[in-house]
Amino acid sequence: MQGSRNIDILMHIRDYCAEINHTMDTFGRDYDIFVSNSIYQNAVALCVLQIGELTTHFTDEFLIVFPFWEIVHSEPSKLIFVSLRASISKFKRK
Repeated sequence: MQGSRNIDILMHIRDYCAEINHTMDTFGRDYDIFVSNSIYQNAVALCVLQIGELTTHFTDEFLIVFPFWEIVHSEPSKLIFVSLRASISKFKRK
């Protein structure tokens, strides 16, 4: 049932993404609020860290078909940096 394991992991990742979205709704989708509020930053960071940890449990077969997740696991800081840059650009455009 390795396919089921991968599905469970993806569902947990989806849930953490929903938590990040909820956090953004709670605190406001504003860059200045984010950078000035450590509680906001920590709430998002915890979810990102959990997503990174979950990626270590994908099956090898899954990672062959979906190599993006291997990148998320092996270089999470790079992914976070790219995501934050995109978010900052989005915030500043509003």
